[in-house]
Amino acid sequence: MLLASFEECVAYISDTYVATPVLESILPVPEAISRVDVAIEQRLAGDLSLPLLYYIYTEHYSNELSGSLQFAYEDFLTAHSLKRPSQLRPIAQQFDRQKLVCYLRNICIPQIMDISTEFRTSVELDEERIAVCQLLADLDPDHKPDYQTEITEISRRQLIKRRMKEIEQSKIYVDIESIRKLAANSLRESFLRYLALPVTAPEVVEQVLQAIRKVAADRREVVLLSLPPDEKVAALRSIVSDIRDLFVSDSEHGLDGYLSVRIRHGTLDGQLRSALENAHLLTPRDKNTREYKPNVYWRARLLVTRPDTQDAIERRLARFSADFDAVVGRIKSEWIQVKTDVRGQGLFDFSVTDNQVAVIHTSVGEETTFEQLLDLVLVTLWSRLDTVLAVARERIATAAKKTLDDLMASLQSDIAKLAKGVDVSDLDGAIKSVRTELTNTLNRIAQWFQLPKQTSTTPFPIVDAVSIATESIRRFHRSSPFDPQVSIQEAITLPGLLLPGLVDVLIIAFENIVRHSDLSLPKVEVTVTADDYWIWVNVRNDIGRGVFCDAAVARVAKLREALESGGYRKSVAAEGCTGFHKIWKIIAHDLGGEARLDFGFSDETHFFVEIGIERPERI
Repeated sequence: MLLASFEECVAYISDTYVATPVLESILPVPEAISRVDVAIEQRLAGDLSLPLLYYIYTEHYSNELSGSLQFAYEDFLTAHSLKRPSQLRPIAQQFDRQKLVCYLRNICIPQIMDISTEFRTSVELDEERIAVCQLLADLDPDHKPDYQTEITEISRRQLIKRRMKEIEQSKIYVDIESIRKLAANSLRESFLRYLALPVTAPEVVEQVLQAIRKVAADRREVVLLSLPPDEKVAALRSIVSDIRDLFVSDSEHGLDGYLSVRIRHGTLDGQLRSALENAHLLTPRDKNTREYKPNVYWRARLLVTRPDTQDAIERRLARFSADFDAVVGRIKSEWIQVKTDVRGQGLFDFSVTDNQVAVIHTSVGEETTFEQLLDLVLVTLWSRLDTVLAVARERIATAAKKTLDDLMASLQSDIAKLAKGVDVSDLDGAIKSVRTELTNTLNRIAQWFQLPKQTSTTPFPIVDAVSIATESIRRFHRSSPFDPQVSIQEAITLPGLLLPGLVDVLIIAFENIVRHSDLSLPKVEVTVTADDYWIWVNVRNDIGRGVFCDAAVARVAKLREALESGGYRKSVAAEGCTGFHKIWKIIAHDLGGEARLDFGFSDETHFFVEIGIERPERI
């Protein structure tokens, strides 16, 4: 076949396909693909027919040439001195309209355009796709509603991503306004008694001032103050300690409650386990024996014929699961904890020191008000929080990263030794891939530990909260598709400040479904309704056989009793439970206004959670 006639063949295939796609099966696409070589690719680089040929083959035969399709996409643009497909607009009339529409609609999509160095981020890819859709709307007006729908969906995805980033940056939080009110109600009289006590000896004050001046002159200087016993200083220490306790330990408004809800309860586990579960490297525990189950996924894929080798590999994978869970458990129970004295465990060290009390003491005079003292103590606590967050970031980014990577490296090495002639390249590749992804995940987790940034006040439709929570669960459990059916009575919009709390509530509810429904793919329904006073969010899901039982019904009844009696407070910062204490804390205190919470078995095959929050305009 002469090259010219082959070019005509490729042109004929693409012309026929874009005019009548149903004729694809009678076109000699595989035969044409087999004749394409480097010389032909160079000759047809500026012709739409070649990328369209690769598209037809990839779409209807095999994705083995998806890389060639990407190169053909880019070569076509380069041949016309362009870098982006949207730049085709001024020269669009030079090309067959149907071919250009097919190229723009089906080939100029983010996953193909990603090959280009022109786009540095996913946001830039999305923006280019929007520009392509706008061009398509002009070239193909009959399908303009389709392109407008795609633009709307891309814009919504971008908004969701921005909202998710905001939530990532609000993991660390203290409800300062509530802390101020609690402190004023409980400590004002103690402050007045403190002011009435005899004035501290002048030489003690001078000692503190000299220390402050020395540190101010040289930031590297470390000065340890040892103050003599003083009733007034002791009274101030007590007040400072009480404010500190409200700041870090108050179950409803303090730091530790938010660490529990936003990091320790499910979120940290989900992020760290996601890549490993997706690669089937982790196995669950048996509910009765608490032993780790055999890894049936890799047993089926490794095709080990010797029972002793198979048992050895399964035991090693089970031990890895136990070791991994133990490390994550230590991070939660020993690192991401608040301690208020030197004997406690936790990176969030808020021990009250003599230096802190001394500096605050010298700053308080007869004219100082309680509000001024409170401001001074809170500034000290925020400064301390900034310091311990830096420690947490460093520990996650270094020690946690090394510990977990050492676990992965040890597993990889041991599997290679145990293989004994068995092809374990797929398992080895999975471990290598997870090691890289786990490093990136830990870098991202380390960035959670930042001082809180201002949450957007832009109102959000409640469906966005559902979408963000759903996407979070999908990231946590990539091997178990989570796709709730969502029904919303009306376009309900809430203030932006409520978004993090509502997302936290939904994540806890969804996480319960994944972990406790005992189904690999439970049906989940989310229904949102509203009346003049309430907004109701109902989450209903299927449950497996055996989940509904007398013991489970009794546990639900006990949880309800604890919530009704107020006994939930001591459980807000605790881990390992279903999270209903945390849900109630969020909706009753963080979202503002009145709240309602109901949950339980609607029948033997369904569980429900119903949340009621007062409409913000009524608060």
